[in-house]
Amino acid sequence: WGEAASALKAAASIDRNGVWVEHRISMSHPNPACLRSLRDIDLYIARAPNAAWALAWRGQTELLLQNYWRALRDLGAALCLSPKDPLALLWRGETWRRLGDFDRALKDFKGALKLSRDLSWAHAGRGFCLLRLGCYPAALAALERSLRLQGLCAPALAWHGETLYKLGRFGLAVASFESAL
Repeated sequence: WGEAASALKAAASIDRNGVWVEHRISMSHPNPACLRSLRDIDLYIARAPNAAWALAWRGQTELLLQNYWRALRDLGAALCLSPKDPLALLWRGETWRRLGDFDRALKDFKGALKLSRDLSWAHAGRGFCLLRLGCYPAALAALERSLRLQGLCAPALAWHGETLYKLGRFGLAVASFESAL
């Protein structure tokens, strides 16, 4: 954490107006990273209330704090200003997933992937939703796409194992569970 914070502070000293760098500095603090980040981004949004990227960052931060309805508010506002932001769609989909609204989550993950096919978490989130909806072959395909992009993602590996288990592929399921650990 110290090394990350030092590098970001050096970058911030070059461009003190770089709010993104300031946000990343606050995210590099182990705890309470999100609270510091939220304060930083709130200050920026007060000066630039129509900054879609800032609203999306605040939405992601609210998601990390498990303030799901605030996350949806900010991510929705960001998408009103910038409807083709794949990360805002990804994080709104993740918020819906955590709330258990798998249909809305799938819609947002699909939209994010339409804009950027390399979002491993959108594939993983999509796989989780499909798993919970009982669509095991489609879940497996989505999770395997995610793992091809980012092979060491513990949640995706665990969901992959669960999907394989549901499909009766017990040996492969164990291997995925072990990799997740």
